Amino acid sequence: MKTLKRLLFLCFVLFLCFLCSYGTGTGFLVDLQCVGTAGAATGTFYNNSVGYHGPIYTSRDGAQACGCYNNPNWRVYESDHFLVYSDISSDNVRVLFAQMAETEFDAVKTVLGVTDAELGINTTVSSTKLHICSDGVGSNGTGTSDGISMPALDGQNLDPMDRLNNFYGYRHTIRHELTHVIQSTLAHDNLSGSGCELWFFEGQAVFIGLHHTLMDTLSLADYYAAGRPNPVSVKTGQAMVAAGLSNEDIYPAFGLAVKYLFDTTARGGAGNSLLVTKSLLQQIGNGVSFSAAFAGTFSRAGAPLTLDAYRTNFQSWMISYLGNLETPGMVTGATGISMVGVFPYNTGCDLISGFGSTVTSSGAFTLNVSELADGTYENALYFLGNGGSTIYGPATITVSDGRLSPTGYDVSQWPRRCATLYPDADGFTASGASGVVTVASMSCSWTAVSNHSWITITSGNSGVGSGTVSYFVSANTTGSTRTGTMTIGGQTFTVAQTGFNAALYFPHIATSLPWQTEIAIINTSSDQTVTGTLRALSDEGQLIETKDVTLSVRGRRQIAVADEFTNHINIGYIIFDTDSAAVLGYTKFYQEGIYRAAIPAVNEVNTSDIYISHIASNADWWTGVSLVNTTSEAKGLTITFNDGRSVPYTLNANEHKAFDIASLFNNQPQPDIQSAVITNASGIIGLELFGSVGSGNQLDGLLLTGNTVSAIYYPHVAGNEWWTGIVAYNPSHRRVL
Repeated sequence: MKTLKRLLFLCFVLFLCFLCSYGTGTGFLVDLQCVGTAGAATGTFYNNSVGYHGPIYTSRDGAQACGCYNNPNWRVYESDHFLVYSDISSDNVRVLFAQMAETEFDAVKTVLGVTDAELGINTTVSSTKLHICSDGVGSNGTGTSDGISMPALDGQNLDPMDRLNNFYGYRHTIRHELTHVIQSTLAHDNLSGSGCELWFFEGQAVFIGLHHTLMDTLSLADYYAAGRPNPVSVKTGQAMVAAGLSNEDIYPAFGLAVKYLFDTTARGGAGNSLLVTKSLLQQIGNGVSFSAAFAGTFSRAGAPLTLDAYRTNFQSWMISYLGNLETPGMVTGATGISMVGVFPYNTGCDLISGFGSTVTSSGAFTLNVSELADGTYENALYFLGNGGSTIYGPATITVSDGRLSPTGYDVSQWPRRCATLYPDADGFTASGASGVVTVASMSCSWTAVSNHSWITITSGNSGVGSGTVSYFVSANTTGSTRTGTMTIGGQTFTVAQTGFNAALYFPHIATSLPWQTEIAIINTSSDQTVTGTLRALSDEGQLIETKDVTLSVRGRRQIAVADEFTNHINIGYIIFDTDSAAVLGYTKFYQEGIYRAAIPAVNEVNTSDIYISHIASNADWWTGVSLVNTTSEAKGLTITFNDGRSVPYTLNANEHKAFDIASLFNNQPQPDIQSAVITNASGIIGLELFGSVGSGNQLDGLLLTGNTVSAIYYPHVAGNEWWTGIVAYNPSHRRVL
């Protein structure tokens, strides 16, 4: 019964561990406290012409050749230390793989005290770099002196031991396999026969990889009760297979065996430094037997430690070691508590470390928190009621030399929760997307509710026990970041969404006959393509339609709005979103055979008052104005004309309005008005058109800005059969000569 309870709780612990990206590191192994956040990796792409020569997969189904071999169609990404080959992954995934590998490689080299030179790597010479093959073959990783093979990062066949396909488990496995790379290189691939024994070879990779090390006194007792062999007697993979053992059966014991060798004496370990590993492996590479190299490297209690002594005393030493790391405790203030677990959210790392224990009917429990670095952890301790109906928590704990304090907890006043969310927050780009929240709960009922209209729950509105909530985040048509929430099982899930990075505005679209509008985007870059999205919005600022655009170097795209947008009649204005600053454009308005005028697209939002520098409103001419409020707040504008009259004008958030000057005065032409200034116009963009009435067929226009200059250039003045009109506008109160 004890074993059953323990296994049930272990399932609970592993499940919540899988669901939460918290964690910490091995307390005495400071350099390995976190699996590092994927750092920067600079590199280049090219086709597979150099030829892959890395390892093959070794899966449970037998060895399978990695698809990287001699495949000229594969893309290769080269970073400082790696050549990344992959078949089904995108270029972004190749870069991410290289980033993770670079980060984890640096961590393993540091903790083992190994340099690039000792591994034969020159970061400026491609032929010396390690090869990584990432494809869909196999379920495990493999590491040799040539490099590593891994299932594709965007595949679904990851090792089930690695936290149920958890992304973080994938990074642990990268670190595990890179440990094998260093071991193999230093040992000159002498890893069979009298070479490095399997338990140490794999145990060290498990230990440095910071996974599969949740073994405690009960799990050790279960291991031996199942009739499994002394782990430090398992010298080869053949011996492991002959004993009918899987990785899940014995790798945690391998990790424990190595962990003990390097743990501090204050915590009950043998007290050896990880730096001695390099010497041991180099001895093996020079032909020294593993037994002799081991005895010459490791010590215990001030005396050399032999393999025979370790094998003979392993079980009793581990019982004492684990017992020293386990802290007895007591919980009071509630009935029916069956389990306790430590989930350290605030470590700033993504290593998954969950530690738990059953709680007796009297409230007693024993916890092993030896994997946690010394320090204080807030919101870390939880108690679970019978059947998982209520989780009591959290509490702040302190870990010192692998032991827990305090040890007594009165939970009568603690908050209670039904569910834990993973993740508990997510971020989205302005275009919006779907998301999923995993709800970790044992058996209680929960509901999910969106607290904002732009977050829509599409499935999983309620559940009993663990489940998922799917939701959709609408496009954010503002230029500002926004934050919203959902309430799931009494917990808050936060959604943050950026605003669009608008590069060009086309502030007026007219497609009601006889008017038509053409827009154009031009890539001014001489060496970069440009990608972006056109967003067509209504007069009210609601998204109507989007269109993706790719511009080649110096490329140009012309779009007749009525031809390429389905619901064009309802479009008020269009925005082109791109991260590139190398774009320009124009808006062309025309009536076939009558009018035609092109105005530059807006690439800078006004931050002050804006000027209408020319107004012609009489029997021969009309002037129209189009304004867009690019902000998320309503704007109260004032339009003050040169004759002293003022008109208030309101634009709601993201609203577009267009008007004829005469319409502001009961549709009566205003021949005395020549110009105007619009105040409180920060965040407002716009343009003006002026055209002839009747058969003159004259049309032109200007952008509305707040810019002034000290000199004006007129690059072309036409006479004879042409006429040229010149306008100069002085917005100041002083005379200009």
